[in-house]
Amino acid sequence: MKRKVEYDGWTIEASPTIIAKQRLFSSGVGISRGDLYFFFTDLGNRVYRAQAYERGIEWAKQWIDNNCRYGSSHLTQEQAMSKYSDKLFALCDEADRLTGTGGGRALRKIIMDLESDGPIGELMFTLDDKRFNQVIELLVEFRHSGRHERFNALHEEARERVSPKGVDDVH
Repeated sequence: MKRKVEYDGWTIEASPTIIAKQRLFSSGVGISRGDLYFFFTDLGNRVYRAQAYERGIEWAKQWIDNNCRYGSSHLTQEQAMSKYSDKLFALCDEADRLTGTGGGRALRKIIMDLESDGPIGELMFTLDDKRFNQVIELLVEFRHSGRHERFNALHEEARERVSPKGVDDVH
């Protein structure tokens, strides 16, 4: 049972978590190379610790193959920033093009909040990837179907479910 392996210049360290009540081991892994660190959890549950180690290591190897060896494999930090800046500046151009419209105002607010403590920045940096992706998927789904259906009652029920009892902090 190996806990730590080297793979294609990356260090992979499996770190399963014990789920005592279920008598299972949840696979997790840390991947590092130089000053880059990635941590992934909840990669599946296994009955035996050795299986959880193996699952984490195999999952990490596949992640490295998919994200660091093929296609965009050897992006430097500068190349990654260049791709991001291209997208960001294209969005800025779109905001300028839509000046005076609701869409333009929305894009400006999102751009201004990317690294702040406002709702967009807070969402981006406090939610883990899985939950952030769930929120984005929900917003996309609402955007597509919300034009044709009424969601007021459904949203009211959701607000009631997540609101603390006796406190109305949703406006």
